[in-house]
Amino acid sequence: MKMHAVYWMTMAMAAILVTLGVSGTLADFSVEPKPETFYIGNLGNSTLLLSCSVHGNVSSASAHWEWEKSTNNVKENVKGGPLSSSWNYTEFRIEKATANDSGIYTCVVKSAKGVKSANISVFAAPEMTQEHKKHYESRSEGESAILKCSCVGYPQAEWTWYKLVDNKYELVDLNMSHVTVRTDGAYTHLAFDDTEKERDSGNYSCKAKNYHGEASESIMLRVHRRMDAVIVFLIIVAEVVILIVIIFIYEKYSKKRQLTQDVDEPKPLKEGIDSQNKDGVHQRNLSQDL
Repeated sequence: MKMHAVYWMTMAMAAILVTLGVSGTLADFSVEPKPETFYIGNLGNSTLLLSCSVHGNVSSASAHWEWEKSTNNVKENVKGGPLSSSWNYTEFRIEKATANDSGIYTCVVKSAKGVKSANISVFAAPEMTQEHKKHYESRSEGESAILKCSCVGYPQAEWTWYKLVDNKYELVDLNMSHVTVRTDGAYTHLAFDDTEKERDSGNYSCKAKNYHGEASESIMLRVHRRMDAVIVFLIIVAEVVILIVIIFIYEKYSKKRQLTQDVDEPKPLKEGIDSQNKDGVHQRNLSQDL
């Protein structure tokens, strides 16, 4: 019985030692980022340099670095790779950083003793993108319409939609049953069902805002009645018909005028020839009389 108790005590001590040993190994090194945070607005067209270094007991032969970026909860591997890297240090360069480069950058070091990482937050005010940039939408009454905006920047922006009423932007009334807003991180959609000219036509504005600034974009929605398109078509047809008639009358008048000029115009060349023939005959008659 005593030997059985000693056995289990020995096994428990071994388990504690193994646990402490693993914990100590993972705690033997750490990763230090530099800088921990940065605001791209301070850069202009300068270069942003991110770096991480290892502190502690790490084998130089087994250490390996990787970089990741997360924007609006979407993680991706950073393209291009680090500028330089050694077993205890890595740095990543961003040339002419813009709001599109904002997000959370993570440097990851993998070694035989474990995996460690550190985050660097790169902030930027919202900036509208060209992806959904369209300043004008035209629809017929009864059709649906969608106004779209997108931006870059970090942290994630909050979106608000406005409509120009009496030269002043007012919040879009989202209590209307035919209007819905869908926001997905860097994107926002303002959707209309069963549009009406008087109710929905106008100038709309989407605004993105975070802690570091804001940006906005204007979009014109023009809703026209279906009969308006028919009227416009008939007007165009009438203009074309009038133009054809004018051209026809002008051509007919030009030809008639040309014929009149040809009839009234004297023919000096023929008369001159006749006169010369008469003079020749008269001269021959005189010579015969002589």
